[in-house]
Parts: sequence; C-alpha cells; structure tokens
Amino acid sequence: MKEYHIEKRQYFNEMGEPSEPYYHIYSIKKFLGLISYRKYITKTIFRIDNCYKDRINFKSVELAKEFISNILCPEIPRAVLKREVVETVKCNSK
Repeated sequence: MKEYHIEKRQYFNEMGEPSEPYYHIYSIKKFLGLISYRKYITKTIFRIDNCYKDRINFKSVELAKEFISNILCPEIPRAVLKREVVETVKCNSK
C-alpha cells in the first residue's frame, strides 16, 4: 500500500508577513533498503530552450487530497505516452 504525505510551505518576507501557503505531495522511498528520502510528485515544464521537472503546487489540502484520491491511488498513468492502433488500411496492388 502506497502512502502519500502532504507538506505545507509558506514564505515569510523580511517584515515577517506570510505569503499564501501552498502544498506539495511526497512519498517516502528507500535507496538500497537503507537510505530513506522524499520523492515529490512533479510535473514537466517546457520552455523554449529547455525543459525541467518542478513540484506540483496545490492551493489547499483538499485539492492535494483530491489529486491523491483521483490520480495517484488508482495509479492512473502520468507523463507516459500511450499508443494504440486505431485503424489499418490495406491497399490492393495491381
């Protein structure tokens, strides 16, 4: 059974004023069965000159829970290419 954690982040400026909080989702993974680390749920951002992965920000805990329930728990494929043959047309040679 997979387990996901929701992490709250909030920035405070120089005057101590808080920004709007945002939330990330992560799971705990193990490397060689010894070292535990956080694996954040990411999205790929495409730019003109490059692309990179960034954590997905959620505006509320409810939205993060909904993402976990609807996408991660049912293990819906993310960031994969799905191919299927729709139709085959045969030509008659003369």
